[in-house]
Amino acid sequence: MPATSKTMAAAAALIDEKHQAVALNTAQRLQLLDPYRAKHLELPDLLGRLPRMLTIVSTTFREGFIPERFTPAGTFHAVIVEHARLRHEQGLTAGPVAWEYHTLRQEIWSVLQHELLRRFPAAPAADVFQLSAVLDQILDQFIGSTVTFFGTIVAR
Repeated sequence: MPATSKTMAAAAALIDEKHQAVALNTAQRLQLLDPYRAKHLELPDLLGRLPRMLTIVSTTFREGFIPERFTPAGTFHAVIVEHARLRHEQGLTAGPVAWEYHTLRQEIWSVLQHELLRRFPAAPAADVFQLSAVLDQILDQFIGSTVTFFGTIVAR
């Protein structure tokens, strides 16, 4: 298992602590965007699997990015596909779901920006850059798995 820094561990703890607020803020922002707004999706519908997606983020921050967890046989892949399937059942396509992950990224960074350095002021800049790189890897996997899922739907 890859080693992670104190900064990554602190970020993981922060995401665990704030996951409900991050998920709710993301869902509330989605309510304002088409096509989510056009589908008249309520907050519980929009929350979907976002809390479980945030658990993937915090686990990866804590334990390091392990690519095998994101493969079809990996422990995280099923959660990502389940979220994509839910969005498909709600009438959404891959593009808006990819944008959803962008919104999720913004909400995660908002929490990290406001809380992480206040709680962990000694965080080295290199660790913050590493945190950014790992978050990008995670969300790239979310998007890739989502696009693949929607691609299989279109191919049917």
